[in-house]
Amino acid sequence: MLDVQGLVVSSVGLPSRNVFRGTLVAVLVISAWVGLGHAPSARAGALGASNAQRRAAAFAEAHQLLARALEPGGSRQLTKWTGADGPALAAAATPGSLDLVDVTRYFLAPNGVAALRWIQSHVPAGAKVAETGSGSGPNVATTYSIGFLFTSSRSYLTPTLEYSMLITPQGQLGMRLDAIVTWTPRKSPYSIVPSGARRVLVKVDRSGNVKVHRYTTLLVTASAMIRSFLAKVNRLPVANPGVRHCPLDLGASMTLSFSRVVPARPYAVVKIDPGGCGNVTITQYDATGHQIGVAQDSGGSALARYVATTLGIRDWAGMSALS
Repeated sequence: MLDVQGLVVSSVGLPSRNVFRGTLVAVLVISAWVGLGHAPSARAGALGASNAQRRAAAFAEAHQLLARALEPGGSRQLTKWTGADGPALAAAATPGSLDLVDVTRYFLAPNGVAALRWIQSHVPAGAKVAETGSGSGPNVATTYSIGFLFTSSRSYLTPTLEYSMLITPQGQLGMRLDAIVTWTPRKSPYSIVPSGARRVLVKVDRSGNVKVHRYTTLLVTASAMIRSFLAKVNRLPVANPGVRHCPLDLGASMTLSFSRVVPARPYAVVKIDPGGCGNVTITQYDATGHQIGVAQDSGGSALARYVATTLGIRDWAGMSALS
């Protein structure tokens, strides 16, 4: 081992196991954190608005989207869609994410075909067309759809205004408007790693796909470097909610174990996935080594790159397995 101003380095090579996690992974993230009855490391006020407040703000954002919706001339809003208005428009699916709100409005417009063409040729201010489509079946009226995507922000992901439309037997245009907003949940208090670390044990596992030099282990005791790692971890974004597609994940991982005295008994362990969706799992422990809470964040790819660059670690994502 080499000890140079806070760095102790070792590397180990093991035989290859040709196992890949896959090239594209669909991940459902449920924004939640798990506590085991102990006080979290961060004050609640430092984490921003509560999830209840964020959800209420998302509903307000959805109503603002509806206010920007365009309806053809002569349209009238309905309190609900009934059989008297024509074939039923498809009911909205139950949201697949707890961090999603959907506010619905119904309208009828005269001159159905002309009204449909008008909708299809007009885009609400600040939006762009995200999708269009149509569908029909035996004894089922053709349903037309168009989705408009508005600018995302740190608080709201992919705010969307969706139109579902059909021509009623009376020749009118029936419209269902859904304002859909996915909101960013609050970070878990367990995602904030307390200061005071004197040692950080860094372990890189390049996965069984790497033929040589699979592992690298470093012990960092330089205080400035430790503070920079803590700052990067504590600024990680919360894991994005909902279903998403992830890029290639070769199975590599990087683990940072923060300890105050004994490296074998860390008070926080940060496990980073440098590939895929870049998930980061933060686990905190009490002084006796018992787990007190777990949090999920994102940004693992950037965090792993920062640590690897700082410490001079090569092939930290296991990309040599592809050569």
